[in-house]
Amino acid sequence: MGTTAGNLYALDTQTGEKIWQFKAKGRWASQPLIGKQLLYQLNGDGTFYALDKTDGSVRWTFTTGGEHRMKRRASTTTYDDIWDYYLSGATLDENVVYFGSSDGHIYALDAGNGTLIWEYITSGEVHATPLVHDSLVYAGSMDGRLYALRTTNGTPAWVFDTIGARYFPKGAVQRAPTLTEDAIIFGSRDFNLYALDPATGMGLWNYKDPGGWIVATPAVKDGSVFVGTSDSHLFYSVGARSGRIQWERPLNMRVYGSAVFDDRRVYFGCFNGYLYGLNRQDGTMEWTFQTDGSKANYHRVYNERDKFRNGFELYGNSIEDMLDSEAKIQAMGSILSTPVIKDNTIYFGSTDSTFYAVPLPK
Repeated sequence: MGTTAGNLYALDTQTGEKIWQFKAKGRWASQPLIGKQLLYQLNGDGTFYALDKTDGSVRWTFTTGGEHRMKRRASTTTYDDIWDYYLSGATLDENVVYFGSSDGHIYALDAGNGTLIWEYITSGEVHATPLVHDSLVYAGSMDGRLYALRTTNGTPAWVFDTIGARYFPKGAVQRAPTLTEDAIIFGSRDFNLYALDPATGMGLWNYKDPGGWIVATPAVKDGSVFVGTSDSHLFYSVGARSGRIQWERPLNMRVYGSAVFDDRRVYFGCFNGYLYGLNRQDGTMEWTFQTDGSKANYHRVYNERDKFRNGFELYGNSIEDMLDSEAKIQAMGSILSTPVIKDNTIYFGSTDSTFYAVPLPK
């Protein structure tokens, strides 16, 4: 578990007691990758770390060209994109570890010693975790492209350009793709969910949301794709082969984290500080958990009908208004992380500076 303050913790799953702690200079903004002996993770200080998973000691490091949030421009002002929360996670395949960087590169390193094997540069920040399948590395970039690179040398097998949208022409790809039996599926800031042929990059289908980015890595179970949206505040079940909506669940805030499953439900976190458990077949709400931050501060954003209270503007008329609104949202203990389920307990972190272990319903 990593924090924006630079602390990385290993906790006992039963008691929550700290096993070890490692301190870095930058924020931890991706899920760690745990191998047989090492833990791999990129830090906001521009260092990719390989730590001994038993005690947190550094085994080797690799330095990128620097990590940062994507820049956005409003009128004459340039500012950090406050919704660019994540850094690339890592993927391990046959003793090679792959990850992306804000310097625009996709890197392949020797997993044992950190030696650079190859690198490929895109024209945008790479904050999406790569996916490796059948000798190809799939990685999205904030330049609006999904790249399929050969694992042998990093050369492109194909590159797919997102459609783009009027106010988001690049169609930035913010999170990792997922793989089904015959498709690679990912979301974009152009409001589209795309399904491509993994071998050729040719389109199989796409679904355009009415008005929200699709940021989260889609989750797949039993022939269905489950994913939440940004401004349309919806959570979908989509047919993996058809791309048709099977059901949708209205919410009152964004979903950026990916979903996880037990035998009957799909679970995901929301910016409003709620963790939801929906019936996978029809989207019925069957279980919820509210973070401590949400319990304390939910009323600052929502009224008793779970609608935005009078005086709250989601984005406002200026950057200052937007930052003020986002601060109130984050104070609700937003769940931006992807939960993990183990032994009928769901684990996740929140912006209320708390890591939770919550028993799931039977």
